Amino acid sequence: MDRQTFAQYSVLVADPSSYMTTLIASMLRSLGVQDIVEQTDSANTLLALGRKVFDVILIEEGLSPIDGVKLTRQLRATEDAPNRQAAVIMTFTVAELRRIEEARDAGVTEFLRKPLSASILKSRIEAALANPRPFVEAEIYVGPDRRRRRAPIGGQERRKSNAAPK
Repeated sequence: MDRQTFAQYSVLVADPSSYMTTLIASMLRSLGVQDIVEQTDSANTLLALGRKVFDVILIEEGLSPIDGVKLTRQLRATEDAPNRQAAVIMTFTVAELRRIEEARDAGVTEFLRKPLSASILKSRIEAALANPRPFVEAEIYVGPDRRRRRAPIGGQERRKSNAAPK
């Protein structure tokens, strides 16, 4: 993706550290992103998500008072949320497997471990937006398809969205 493509995107950056939001916003500007909203708590993040549609939501796992995982789960579960299907990229200071699995199961699209660079940030945004995975709405999960690889299932497809017409 080039600067012109990135200039079309709207990005919300939510991190409890105003230093980090400023740093990430600076990286995004270096990539060409012009429409950036910065938030440092989950209450203001939810307000921003209700007011404007974003292409990408960069959210820190340790946001408070509602953490990033719970906020993502809430966003995905709200059927009329304008950003329900937006790409959510979660940042972690400490990337514990259990928390990454919780974030994945909450509907996070991509993951970033701090410290991060502009090139890594660019690669995650490209992965989320250039080749989006199908959006899944099921009883126990709402979010991008958790499968990253397409492999033959070796049997009949049971999903309504993938089943061949009769």
